[in-house]
Formats: sequence, C-alpha cells, structure tokens
Amino acid sequence: MKSTNIWLIGAVVLAVAIVVGGWFVGIQPQLGATASAELQRVQVDAENVQHQAELDKLKADYGQLPALKADLAALRESVPAGSELPAFVDQLNALYVSTGVSFVGYTTAAAQPYAPVQPTASGSAGGSSGGSSGSSSGSTPAPTATPAPTATPAPGAAPATPPAGAPPVANSLVTDKNFVATPLTVNIQGPYANILAFVKGVQTGKRLFLVTNLQITKSTDASVPGGFDATVTGLIYSMVETPAASGGTAAPQSGGTVTASK
Repeated sequence: MKSTNIWLIGAVVLAVAIVVGGWFVGIQPQLGATASAELQRVQVDAENVQHQAELDKLKADYGQLPALKADLAALRESVPAGSELPAFVDQLNALYVSTGVSFVGYTTAAAQPYAPVQPTASGSAGGSSGGSSGSSSGSTPAPTATPAPTATPAPGAAPATPPAGAPPVANSLVTDKNFVATPLTVNIQGPYANILAFVKGVQTGKRLFLVTNLQITKSTDASVPGGFDATVTGLIYSMVETPAASGGTAAPQSGGTVTASK
C-alpha cells in the first residue's frame, strides 16, 4: 500500500513538473512573442496614421497647385525677371487710350540695386534705405515706403489725402544682388480728372509701379486738350540673375528717353 502511495505521489509530482516545464518552455515564450507582435502592430498603426495625414496634406496641397501657379504668374507680371520694359510700355499705351490722356514722352534712368528699409525701434522706417534719413547714395526705397504724391490741384478741386503707409516689410530673400528698381518718368497731357485716372491705373496695373512724385500744372499750350500737363515719376521693380561666382551686386540697366512726335 505504501508503495502504491509513493508511486501516486511521484506521478503527481512528475505531472506538475511537466506542466510547469511546459509553461516556461512553450507557453511563456509564445505569450511574450504575441505581446511583442501586438506592440509592433500598434506602432505600425500609429505610423500609418501619421503617413496618411501627411498624404492627405500633400493631396490637398496638390489640389491648390493650379491656384498657386496662377498667383505665381501674376507675381511674375508684377515683378518680372529682367526689366521687361517693352511690356510695361504696352501697358502704358493701353492706359493712355483708356483714360483719355495724351502721351508726351517717358524717360528711364539706370537701374539701382535695392536697399531694404530697416524699421527703427519706434516702428518707423530708417536705416540704409533710400528716401529716409541716413540713406546711402544710389540706394532705392522699398515698395512699401510710398511718399505722398504732390500735385497742383485743378480750380475747385482737391486731390484726396492718401492713407498713411504701412510699416516696411523685410525679407532676407530680396537683396541688392537679385532685386533692382528702375526710375521712370512719364509725361502726359489732358483733363485733370483723366490725369488722376491715369495715375490710379498705373499704380494698380499688372506691373508694380511705385509713384514717388506727381506734378500737375496748367498748360501754357492752348492746343493741349483739357489744359493740364503732368509729370509722373516712379519706380518699376525687377528680379535679376547674378552669377554665383561673381558675388557682386546686380548690374544697373541703362536708361533712355522717348518722346512723342508732334
């Protein structure tokens, strides 16, 4: 009887040993591998969600590509690569006709390398820009620094006071090596209201034109329709390519004068 009990106890101990050994040898490694695989799955799912968000953003950006290309084309007309003076002259010719003024002539000077306007602590323009105190010779004003045009008002009429200019905006991508301003003066004749319409048109046309001075005087020529002479002075802007090896400033463009034949 005692021998049977011993064998029974031994069988139970052996069965327990087999179960425990099976746990450590077979089941526990499988559970660990399952947990590791689950963790990797969660990480992959998180990466897939991030990649899907990036893909959705790229798809949305691609959908805006036609609008961005249209904006770029308009900006290239406003500030072209190179002077593109013939295209600007075509714009002026169309404006002469639409506003009913007579063309007298225009004059261009050599292009000037751009000098950005540096805002002071008080927010006003200062530094090395043209048209402000402490300016360097040959520098050009920023497009946002627009002086108020001066004009001789017509009898019984007064030009509207322009709003105060916005503070200057600086961009490190725009430098004197890739951006120039070409001074240009346009002489026209016609009625006072037509001259003002021309000035508004030239400032709001496709090509960026900064009016720096406007002079309107009563004409002494009796044959002038409307009886006023006007001189519109301003700047047109251009992007230029500078050879990487030279590292110099943009080469100025030559000026010239065109007058209408009488």
